[in-house]
Amino acid sequence: EDSGNTLAQIAFNISTGNEFEWDQNVTFTALPATPPDGILAGPPSLMPNGTLNVTVTADRYGDIAYDVTLFDDGGLARGGNDTSVTKRLVLGVLPVNDPPL
Repeated sequence: EDSGNTLAQIAFNISTGNEFEWDQNVTFTALPATPPDGILAGPPSLMPNGTLNVTVTADRYGDIAYDVTLFDDGGLARGGNDTSVTKRLVLGVLPVNDPPL
């Protein structure tokens, strides 16, 4: 709960598709699946390499869920698919026993 920014690798083996799609770019979206309740200072960001960046609000804790989807910029031409299956990401922020002042 008092940690501030947190980085963690959460996605692995990210692929844009077959060997002819190597030059495509990928982006993630993370949409709240549960009310944020102020646990995070803002929405999480997911970098194209699968690294999650979150900022925890001081003295807040609990679970929060996001629906995460990966997109590539290849489009739908010739039967293409530019959207992954959406996965649920649940973040658990644990309370800290703060010493008395």
